[in-house]
Amino acid sequence: MEFSGRDESGTRVMGLVAAKGMASVVDVRQDFLWRVPVNWSLEQAATVPVAYCTAFYALVVRGRIRAGTLRVELTFNCHSYVVMRPP
Repeated sequence: MEFSGRDESGTRVMGLVAAKGMASVVDVRQDFLWRVPVNWSLEQAATVPVAYCTAFYALVVRGRIRAGTLRVELTFNCHSYVVMRPP
């Protein structure tokens, strides 16, 4: 289940939990927690994690897409948005 809110330090975050996500407090692994961009509301942020993970699973895990193999956005004349964090 996806969620958004604030962590102990007050930072706006969004993330995924396996269960018990509809609560005032959740216990989440740090690798399933992301900062919410400043121009997003918490309501908007709560809709992103599952959609992102579904796309990743479909394209990378099941579709075995690799760098340079497919440009989905060009094929279907779509816009693409890339989110990344420094290594």
